[in-house]
Amino acid sequence: MTHGAEEPVYRNNRPLYGCDIWWRDAFSLNCYHCTSIGSDCSTSEKPCEKGFDFCLSTITEIITQGKGATKSIVRSCGTKDMCNVTYSISLNATNLYATTKCCERDRCPTGSLEVPKIMSENKVECMTCNEPNEKCKNAIKIKCTGEEKKCARYTAIDAKTKVSHLAQTCVTENVCAMKNVTVLPYDQILTKQFDCTNQAPSLLPGLLFPAAIGIAMLKLLS
Repeated sequence: MTHGAEEPVYRNNRPLYGCDIWWRDAFSLNCYHCTSIGSDCSTSEKPCEKGFDFCLSTITEIITQGKGATKSIVRSCGTKDMCNVTYSISLNATNLYATTKCCERDRCPTGSLEVPKIMSENKVECMTCNEPNEKCKNAIKIKCTGEEKKCARYTAIDAKTKVSHLAQTCVTENVCAMKNVTVLPYDQILTKQFDCTNQAPSLLPGLLFPAAIGIAMLKLLS
């Protein structure tokens, strides 16, 4: 009886058979886990957990009006959906641009640290703020840039003070599906996934009800 040829599993564009596949499954990938400002880093080598099959580098450039640009590199283990992604987030006076790179071999270098940027304004406008205690009392309207076609809200904790903040911002559409964002403006850590809309969320939910009552009262009195 003739059996069909075994379908190979590929890694680093090389077909894996038999013992190679066992070796891949038995020994996890080793990646650097580190953060650096302005240059690449290669410290704290750790094995990746099951399902994290790539070494991931996230290069982020944050541009703040009046303060210039800061570039950071974060290296860790990653999944396929985290690879080769470019995105941006715009708050008032602050723009974040990021790109990710992946490889499937131990301790691979990051390579180029350039971050693609489209800084020209588009036609989308969003309300923006970043205020403590999850309240946006002083939101202002801004024009989004590049491929930012969505308005979004998220909550984050200040890495130093541990105070929770609410932010409204412009984002590229792929940010809306992200469960985590490695770097956020103002040294904050994401605690709640981005909630995206197609238009500026000018009023917080808590303000909509009083506004509706006011309109109804005006109609009754007129």
